[in-house]
Amino acid sequence: MMEVQMISLRSVFLLFAVLTGTTAQVWAAKGGDVVKDVNLDQYAGTWYEIARLPNKHQKGLVEVTSTLKRTKDGYVMINSGFKGSRGGKKTTVKGNVMVKNKRDAGAMKVRAFIFSIDYRIIDLDKTNYSYALVTTDSEKFLWILSKSPVMEQQVYDRLVESARQKGFDVARLERVSQESNSALVGR
Repeated sequence: MMEVQMISLRSVFLLFAVLTGTTAQVWAAKGGDVVKDVNLDQYAGTWYEIARLPNKHQKGLVEVTSTLKRTKDGYVMINSGFKGSRGGKKTTVKGNVMVKNKRDAGAMKVRAFIFSIDYRIIDLDKTNYSYALVTTDSEKFLWILSKSPVMEQQVYDRLVESARQKGFDVARLERVSQESNSALVGR
C-alpha cells in the first residue's frame, strides 16, 4: 500500500523549485529568455521528468511527474514522485499557476500555500509540445521534461546542448527513472 508523505511548507516551496524553471537577474545576464507564446492548453497534461540537476529536495525521487491541469479558475500544477521506487513513499504537491502576461506564458508563477516560485520554460517543442527544458528563479535547478516517459536520445542530446549553451552545468545532470511509467504506457 502506498503512503502519501506529508511535507513541510519549506519542502513544498523547494520541491516546486526543483520540479519547475533560473534567477531572472542571472538569466538576463546570460542573455537567456523564456519561450514566448506558449499555448497553455497545449502545454497542459502530464510531463515526465527525464533528467534534472541534482538537488537535496528530490534526492532519491523517481517516477517524477508534473501535471498542468486547466480548472474553471485557470490552471493548477500537480507534482509527484516516489522515494526510491514506485512502491516507495509518494510525495505530491499542488499549486495554482499564475501567468501575468499570456504572451509570455513561458514565465509562470506557481503558488502553493504561502510560497510562490517562478516556472520558466526555456526550450520547448512548439510544434507537438512533446518536450521542454524548465528552470526556476535559480540557475541551480533544471529539468528536462517529456510528455512521454521515454525520450529519444537525439532529443535528449539537443536539450542538453541547449542547456549547456544557456550556461547550465550539464555534466551534473542525472537521469530520472521512469521505468514503471514506461511499462504503463507500453514502451
